[in-house]
Amino acid sequence: MLSHKTALHLASSLGVLFCVLTANAADLRRPAVVSLSAMDAAVSLSIDVREDGAIEGSLRNNTERKIGDVEILVEYAWIWAKDFAGDRVDDPGWSMTYTLPVEMTPGSSVPVNIAPTRALADRDDGHYLISAKVVGYVRYRWLGPGENQGLQ
Repeated sequence: MLSHKTALHLASSLGVLFCVLTANAADLRRPAVVSLSAMDAAVSLSIDVREDGAIEGSLRNNTERKIGDVEILVEYAWIWAKDFAGDRVDDPGWSMTYTLPVEMTPGSSVPVNIAPTRALADRDDGHYLISAKVVGYVRYRWLGPGENQGLQ
C-alpha cells in the first residue's frame, strides 16, 4: 500500500487530486478523486515566492460549503543550467506537503505562509522553480434529520 505522501505525489504527477468528503464518519475512509481543474475551481491558491524559498499568499474557498484541513503540495524543482546534465545524483530539488489546519466558510480567504523544510542550495549549475498547488481538503456537509448514524 502506498503512503499518503507517495499517493499525493503520484496523483499530482498524473493530474488527479484527492478531496475528502465528510458526510459522516464512514466517508473519511473514502476520499473522492477529482480532476485538477475541479480542485482549482474549488480552492484558489495565490502565491508569491520569497528569495529564501518561502511561500506567501492567500487561499480562497470558492465552494458553497465549509472546508478545512487544506493540503498544499510545494515543489522545489531544480532546473539544470545545462539541459543535458545526464543522470545526476546530486539533484537538490525536493517536494513537501503541508496541511493548513483551517476551517473556511464559503467565499472566505486565509493567509498562507509556508517555509521550506530545508535551505535552498546555493549553486551556480542551475536554479529552483518553486510552485505550490492544493492537493486535498476536507469538505463538510450539513446532516439532515436521521443522517447521523455512525457519528457517535
